[in-house]
Amino acid sequence: MADRITIWEAVSAPESLMIILPGAVFVLPTIVGYTIYSYRVFWDKARALGYARVKDRGFSTARKSCRIMKNAFPGREEGTVK
Repeated sequence: MADRITIWEAVSAPESLMIILPGAVFVLPTIVGYTIYSYRVFWDKARALGYARVKDRGFSTARKSCRIMKNAFPGREEGTVK
């Protein structure tokens, strides 16, 4: 079948291609520009993935989070919903 159809017979109508062209002209540079912007913003902020040793003071992470949240909202009693 590949030898029976030419590329000119397979393309879309010229009117359709003229509608797609401005979209592609706008979208592709926008994607490239945003990619460059993202790389520049995050260039030296990302670190290699790994496990760091955290000094634990005898509390689990969940208990530490609860303690931090209690301090974030002073005067609010445990178990009350407002």
